[in-house]
Amino acid sequence: MTLDQLAIGQHAHITCTGGGQEDFTSFCQSLGIEPGASVRVLRKAPGGSPLQVKVTNTLFAVRNLDAQQIKVKIA
Repeated sequence: MTLDQLAIGQHAHITCTGGGQEDFTSFCQSLGIEPGASVRVLRKAPGGSPLQVKVTNTLFAVRNLDAQQIKVKIA
């Protein structure tokens, strides 16, 4: 399952970022979006992008295309 597939309010844990794209993975890790981190979808814009997510204690706006590259497991 990927981050964009979570429903509003749903909790999950990140299992993988980037799907082999080192630049994206490094960028995510620099923000604390990394395997093992807790994530929750707070809001979705009309049309589904961007998503407002909370990773650990930080809020992020994530584009739908980027959210599709972040794999999660429901908590």
